[in-house]
Amino acid sequence: MQPFENYFSDYLAAIREAKNKGASHDYLRSVFIDFARKSFNVDPVDVELEKGIKGTTLRGSIDALYQDIVFEFKRDLKIERDKGKEELERYLRSLGNKQVYFGVLTDGLIFEAYLLQDDGLAKIDEVNLEKLSTEDAFLWFDAFLFSEKELAPSSQDVVKRFGDTSPVFNSSLHSLSRMLAFAKDDPSCQVKFNEWDKLLAKAYGHSVARNELFLRHTYLSLLVKLLAYAALFKKRPKGQQLSEIITGRAFTNLPTLAEEDFFCWVLAPSLEKEALELLHGLERHLAVYDLTKVDEDLLKELYENLVDRETKHDLGEVYTPDWLVELTLREADFGKGKRLLDPACGSGTFLFTAVRLLREQGLTGATLVDETLQNIVDVDVHPLAVTISKVNYVLALIPDLAVYTKAVVIPVYMADSLQAVELTGGELVSIRAEGEQFFNIPRHMAANPASLDEIIDAMRRYVSGPEDIALDGFSAYLEGQGYKDFAYLWRPNLRLMRKLVQEGRDTIWAFILKNYYRPAYLRQHPFDIVAGNPPWLSYRYITDPGYQNQVKQR
Repeated sequence: MQPFENYFSDYLAAIREAKNKGASHDYLRSVFIDFARKSFNVDPVDVELEKGIKGTTLRGSIDALYQDIVFEFKRDLKIERDKGKEELERYLRSLGNKQVYFGVLTDGLIFEAYLLQDDGLAKIDEVNLEKLSTEDAFLWFDAFLFSEKELAPSSQDVVKRFGDTSPVFNSSLHSLSRMLAFAKDDPSCQVKFNEWDKLLAKAYGHSVARNELFLRHTYLSLLVKLLAYAALFKKRPKGQQLSEIITGRAFTNLPTLAEEDFFCWVLAPSLEKEALELLHGLERHLAVYDLTKVDEDLLKELYENLVDRETKHDLGEVYTPDWLVELTLREADFGKGKRLLDPACGSGTFLFTAVRLLREQGLTGATLVDETLQNIVDVDVHPLAVTISKVNYVLALIPDLAVYTKAVVIPVYMADSLQAVELTGGELVSIRAEGEQFFNIPRHMAANPASLDEIIDAMRRYVSGPEDIALDGFSAYLEGQGYKDFAYLWRPNLRLMRKLVQEGRDTIWAFILKNYYRPAYLRQHPFDIVAGNPPWLSYRYITDPGYQNQVKQR
């Protein structure tokens, strides 16, 4: 940081002097480019100056174009801001929509970042260098230029580079919005959106369905899966590997880290080309980090940043500071041999801290991984929270997974912890598919998750071909697994799955089924400590009478 501190101090002095002397915008530009060269190794050859714009009715030239950033320099923004914005909009429109470009309007001290939208420019960030610390100035510039490599990641840095004011987020949301508009009538996309909304509504009493929230969740899900891959394999994915990261097929030894969940809608055949371009851009930006240096919950602040205040209030989401998580677990005397459950895990801060405490007690390598997998369990009904918690599970164990040779089934489950599981309850766990159609899982089989997951995967394989052959083949499979007596219950499940496939609506049911029954299983395996921060949702905000009654009974 020391060289940048010197360069930044010199830049501020030079730009102030130039402005005091009434220097031209060309001179201000040259001072800034020299600063970028020294501070971020920006080659001046890569900065295109006075680029003429296309269009017979358009005139003018872009002051400076660097990668995907259009710079417009003015001597005095107070006087020339409106003119500068008008020129920026014209220049951004001239560049077309094949790539997302950003506009930066500046007088050398004030920097305003804009994104072009259908109805004009939208400001996404603004800084005044005279009011920033050296560290904050570095983060702001580097978030746009991404030239620093092998950084030790921090939650603050992650928010600056990937949060709601960052170029990466705004560019990604723009692409995702366009993709969702194109795919809105696709049955596969519809079912993902509807099931995502149903899960949130089930837990919090009312629908929160909004396209923008769905897109924000999609963005964060894609980002953290790419982050997990980079942390585990320490290499950049190529081509089709990008889509395999999102579906989970790239994680051969961690089959439950990433699954074909609600946010895989971007991989629909009609969207795949644009999706791969988006994923490639995200993984390129993540390459700035040295992910062997993770020592905190990197993702909690980013999650807070990307879910707006109104939605967090609606969902009862209140986040716990790291120091309070650590204090809670120490007071509860958590340690080796203690089984810990967080039934409303959010981003997984309790999990991450619990692993750190185990490491503090001397556990490392395969011993630490085994202890964690056997005794630390997270549950949340929020699909995005589950994905983030799984990634945090991996990040917490990165140095130890390198020496672990067994397959890792991450015990983080997407389920409703309040799901009623009574000792005298029925023999079936029922999961509504649509209308009055249900998948039914024998409660007895929940005692063996590995076998049950295999049966669900097998059912997904038997959906094609003539119905009688598929049913007979699936029944024979069940008999071979020792479940002949339950075949009469599973055959209707297969018929329902086949129906959903034929209607183009089966994309995530195997994922849902594998998670939904988990509370029934966990009830049979008691915990020593239940610790967490459950949703703080006022009873009066629950609008579904049925769920309101369930909460009252609980």
